[in-house]
Amino acid sequence: MAVLRRPNHQHNGKVPFSVGAFLIGLCSALVLESAVRKSAHAMETSIYRREYASFCSEKERRSYAEVTGRNIGADEELLEERYADLWARDHISDLSRALDETSAEFATERAALELLLAAAHVLYVEASARSVADELRACEQGAKWDEIRLQAAEEARPKERRALVRRALDALAACDDLRAERLALMEEAARTLGHPGSVALYERATRAQFDELAVAANGFLARTAERYLAALRARLRFDPEYDSSAEFDLADELRFRRLAAFDPFFPAEGLLPVWRTAVERLQIRLDQMPNLKVEPIFMPHGEARCFAVAPPDEVHLVIGQGTGLPRYASLFAEGGRALYFAWASRQMAARYPELIHSPDRAPEGGHAALFRRLWCDAHWIEEVRGLPSAEARRVAHATSLAELHAARFWCVLAQRFVAENAALQRSEFAAALADATGFERTAAALQVEVREGWQATTELRALCFAVMWNERLRTRYGRAWWRTRGGRDELIDVWNVGARYAVEELAPLIGAGALDYDFMADAMLDCLGDED
Repeated sequence: MAVLRRPNHQHNGKVPFSVGAFLIGLCSALVLESAVRKSAHAMETSIYRREYASFCSEKERRSYAEVTGRNIGADEELLEERYADLWARDHISDLSRALDETSAEFATERAALELLLAAAHVLYVEASARSVADELRACEQGAKWDEIRLQAAEEARPKERRALVRRALDALAACDDLRAERLALMEEAARTLGHPGSVALYERATRAQFDELAVAANGFLARTAERYLAALRARLRFDPEYDSSAEFDLADELRFRRLAAFDPFFPAEGLLPVWRTAVERLQIRLDQMPNLKVEPIFMPHGEARCFAVAPPDEVHLVIGQGTGLPRYASLFAEGGRALYFAWASRQMAARYPELIHSPDRAPEGGHAALFRRLWCDAHWIEEVRGLPSAEARRVAHATSLAELHAARFWCVLAQRFVAENAALQRSEFAAALADATGFERTAAALQVEVREGWQATTELRALCFAVMWNERLRTRYGRAWWRTRGGRDELIDVWNVGARYAVEELAPLIGAGALDYDFMADAMLDCLGDED
């Protein structure tokens, strides 16, 4: 069996049809643009890029040290002060002029500068609200929401977990004013930069059309509602862990996501072996990739984390010691992200760090979702995890239902975000989330359980790309593409290009076609048929 050694990012195997063309074009563009481009701001831009790469690296290294218990002596406030020039208005203006002066002939340079400028805008907006954000973080930590949410997910008794969540939400009410103040400051900062608001800023940063996405999200909700809600009711109504005498609420939703019934099949000690088995099926040897450091450590939450400290040369995949199917799914998502960074083109990373540390996280998220969704494939589960066929189908069905739940959740968040955050009253927003997920929410619950809306748009775009890419891989290499050399080669080729293309551009380039949320809905519904 062929074995991949240390990635040199100059893949010499047979390149799948359209993938090869755009890779060759990208490499040619990098060389040509580096040699030919003569801008008055070339030196300033190159310095900015080095500082941006250093800032992203330091932030990742600090996060990695914090999670793994290492003390690197880097105070976050001092780090922000050191790199404050990155979001200084005069430097943002310099980047804008550099973009204006770059000819359309240099497509890669322009695309990279667009992302670099968008990153600077995001950093500026975040810095404008940093002091309030720090207060908000301290307030939420004081209410111990993260801790209580985990406790509630582990609590099998309905009354006890509901009481836990109610107490936590009551404590978090004190943080509401800080949340509102933070959003107001970010809106004001976005307008200062010339955007109508933060939605327009993030739309530019993610290279997406949010209005079109909101329409697609509405169609996805309508297309999947009946099957999803029927499957959810079948899962919950006769389960003693859920009190069917009352409406299912946020506490029940936390328990639903936990998928605790499958714990016997997913012990903590099996996490790393299953991940290694899956990667080796792709003929990739983790032990021969020194740039990707896989580290099993004790973490209280048991979730895996990828830290792209200096990709592709230094990427860390930290694996917590947790039991349960969600921990396995988390490892595969973060493992997919780690492979994406570890196989990025070294030449591109050096020339255009913004194509690696991109403000548009949908490309890396698409790779994470592709690997996470392997747990929706009963055949893959049977082969890689070694479960009997009937149990593999049960696991695939449960994972598919959880994935559909998450997608419907993101749809409502994305719609609300596109509607400029405040267009829906809390009661209307709560009702929309209840209709989408099947779990009731109080107004207080909205403030803590709902992630940033623009992250929901990123998750949706990444998921649609992953679903369509999976279908493209199956069509070209067979249902078991995850153990074919051709499938592996195509993955590596796409990992090489980083975030050079938005997922809306990348999907057609690799032969998957335009992102189609109706197709995503149908594919996700098909997965619900895997349980006996």
